[in-house]
Amino acid sequence: KGLVRLNVNHLMKPYEKDLHLYRTGISVGDYPVDHHHNANQLAPKINFPEINSFNIPLGSLIPEKTDGLIVTEKGISVSNIVNGTTRLQPCVMLTGQAAGVLAANAVIKKIQPRQANIREIQEILLKSNCMLMPFVDVTPYDRNFIPIQHVALTGILKGFSKPGKWQNKTFFYPDSLIRYDALEKGMKEYDPAFPTKKKPDHNYLTIKETFNVLLPYLKSSKDSILIKKANIFIEELGNTAKISRRWESFYYLRNYSPGRPITRRELAVLIYYLRLTSGKDRMVDWSGNFIPAQKKN
Repeated sequence: KGLVRLNVNHLMKPYEKDLHLYRTGISVGDYPVDHHHNANQLAPKINFPEINSFNIPLGSLIPEKTDGLIVTEKGISVSNIVNGTTRLQPCVMLTGQAAGVLAANAVIKKIQPRQANIREIQEILLKSNCMLMPFVDVTPYDRNFIPIQHVALTGILKGFSKPGKWQNKTFFYPDSLIRYDALEKGMKEYDPAFPTKKKPDHNYLTIKETFNVLLPYLKSSKDSILIKKANIFIEELGNTAKISRRWESFYYLRNYSPGRPITRRELAVLIYYLRLTSGKDRMVDWSGNFIPAQKKN
């Protein structure tokens, strides 16, 4: 048994309450559940459910009690049903890459694999262009690949799944617009202290409104680095030419126009570069639950 066990509920409803293993993902798979075995007349019939494309949680590679061991290939900690999809070679090879990173991290730091920092392992994989969230419409060749993957791993912006016959697909829809209440819901899931509007707001967010929401939230942080970053952005907002240059040359985005609706891509990039998801409060435990920020003495 691993630190966690991936079961079919995680694949069918990855964003359901208490099913947050996706936040600890280190590789992806998209194959349907498909078992092959010798005919057994006494074996009960199994109706294999439709699943979404998915990711493999890091904790499924680490034995619960055995030290100095990382399990991969078809031995990872998953249920019998889930093994019908995680056993496929693409998923197995991607998981093997992550196992190598985890092993190297343990050796270099002289720690047990279960002592690894999940987010640190994910960062190493992302910088190597490894896909941790199975988005078919945002590939590693996309210049915003890391920001989108990074923010999706927090759950602030979620994917949309479409089960298929032999290939399940999950989309990020980077060019779609986003309503204020969707951002509020995602941010409050990440940080309950995120401000709530008195009345529900179903309007699409503009770029200007996004800055007006995110920058005050950033300034309310007790992190001096984040406060400084917020102040710099607030100062730059009055200089459209300067923001436009940053928008294109640093963020790799197009058409900076404060009054137009912001896209999911642009929002993910802003969240990433404003460092809204940095600091100890972005850490997660093996079940994918957020670990509260530690108070400084």
